[in-house]
Formats: sequence, C-alpha cells, structure tokens
Amino acid sequence: QGEQGRIMLRMSKVYEEHEKAMQERFKYQLQGMTKKQRAEYEAAWSESLLANEDYMQANLEQSEVYESLQPFRQPYFNHGWVWVYLRKPMVKSVSLDDASRVVELGEPSADRPLVIDVALSSAEVRAGETFSAVVRARLAPGWRLYTSVPSDLAYVQTGATLELPSGVEAIGPWESHEGLPDRKNPRLRVQREEFAMTRELRISSDAKPGALVVRCQLRAQVCNDSYCLPPENRTLELTLRVVGERGE
Repeated sequence: QGEQGRIMLRMSKVYEEHEKAMQERFKYQLQGMTKKQRAEYEAAWSESLLANEDYMQANLEQSEVYESLQPFRQPYFNHGWVWVYLRKPMVKSVSLDDASRVVELGEPSADRPLVIDVALSSAEVRAGETFSAVVRARLAPGWRLYTSVPSDLAYVQTGATLELPSGVEAIGPWESHEGLPDRKNPRLRVQREEFAMTRELRISSDAKPGALVVRCQLRAQVCNDSYCLPPENRTLELTLRVVGERGE
C-alpha cells in the first residue's frame, strides 16, 4: 500500500509539471489570434483538460480496485505465454528471370499494352520426371493486370486453366506473383510491368514414348487509370514429347 501511494504521488507530480508546461504553451498559442479564434481555442483547451482529469481519476479508481482485490488473490506459478499468430500461407515467389528463359515475349506497346504467352519448361521429358507450365506477361507503362479480384467485382483475374492428357498430372496449384493492393481499391491486387505464374507437372512413371498435347486457357484483363480493355481469353496447345523411361 505504501509503494502504491508513492507511485500515485509521483504520477500526480508528473501531471502537475505537465499541466504547467501546457499552460505556458496555451499562453503562447493565444498570441496573434482573433477574438473568435481565441474563444474556440479556449473551449477546446478546457475540453482537453477535463479529459486529462477524467483519465487521472480513472487511474486512481483502478488502483483502488486492484488494491481491494489483493487479499483474495491466490499464489500461482506462471511460465509465461507463447502467442502463435496464424496467417494465410504466402504465395511462393515466381522468378521473372526463370520465366523469361522459358517464355519469350515481344515488347508491349500503346496499341497492344498486354503481351502474354505460355510455354513448357521442357519440350522433352522422361517417364516419372517433372516439368512446369509457365505463364509470362509484360505490360506497357501505365497498365496493370489483376492478380486477385473479389467475387463481387467485375474485373477479370489473371489466370490459366490446364487440360492435361492421360499420363500427365499437376502437382499442387498455380504459383504466381501476389501483386500489390490497388491504389484506388485496396481490395484488388494488381501487378505492373511483368507477371509470371507456374504450375509443376509430372509424367507418370509408366508413360510410353511419344507426343502429348497440353492445352492451356489464358485469361487476363488490363486497365490504366482511365479505362479497361476487354478481357483476353484464348486457348493454346503445347506439345510435349516423352522420350524414354526415367534414368535412361
């Protein structure tokens, strides 16, 4: 109780010093004000002082409540708390350098602000081996595509759908750039300049040598600060050749 009183006394002294400093500032602020401005400032100042007094009173009352509960507290041992924060897994980063080695693209322009294509990381694979489908896009300056769009908005999210032949399976989902929140609507996530997405695929271990066709449907929409272009939606066929069993 004695220590509690000393703490509250120090708080009161600090508050008094703070009050004196604020009063000096108050006098300084009044210099050069009109009569109306002084009245408004004084009213705001009085309201601030009342708020500070309420805060100090609340602290005093809280301390009294804690003190009154002290006899009823039971001793306990506490080894501390460990807080675990769960978050949505991050989208794995896709290397633009790797994508550029797989998918060659021309330069975008004012007339064609989006250049997008898809390719396979390997044209020839052996049974049991893995490879990737890689989508790459380039945008003209001032244009953006959408990497995440809420279902209640009409923009088209950039994406791809694979139609795989027998003997080829997808390993996991598409991995892509997460994008940044749009300046005008943070619910949207956008990407500028370049974009890439990949999906890992695998040939079955019993696949026979020969040619396979992987179909990929691309969809994307680009906008600038003034308008949006109609969505682009097209299907491409990619030829893959199985050349032998794994390890041959």
